[in-house]
Amino acid sequence: MSGAEPIKQNALHLMAISPNWVSSLHAPGMPNITVMSDTNDDDLRFAPHFSTIEDARQYDSQLRSQNVASELVMMNTDHGFGRHPGDWEKAIKYTTDFFRKH
Repeated sequence: MSGAEPIKQNALHLMAISPNWVSSLHAPGMPNITVMSDTNDDDLRFAPHFSTIEDARQYDSQLRSQNVASELVMMNTDHGFGRHPGDWEKAIKYTTDFFRKH
């Protein structure tokens, strides 16, 4: 998507297309929720070169340390939220519940 290989040396290219990173730079304090598959890196073939999961954990921690409402939800599903019946609906519910609260 960024035109750069998903490796650590290209992290800035990947961050440039991330709505999470862009919104945190331009609108600090905006609530953030990340809902992702616990196999995201394997599904996208990023492992072992790059970890979207670890990056999401660090980003969530960074936002929380700045008192920004942030939540990371790791789901037992695949990247498309379709491993189990109802996965997509669960992801939507996590997201809508979070924004109703914040």
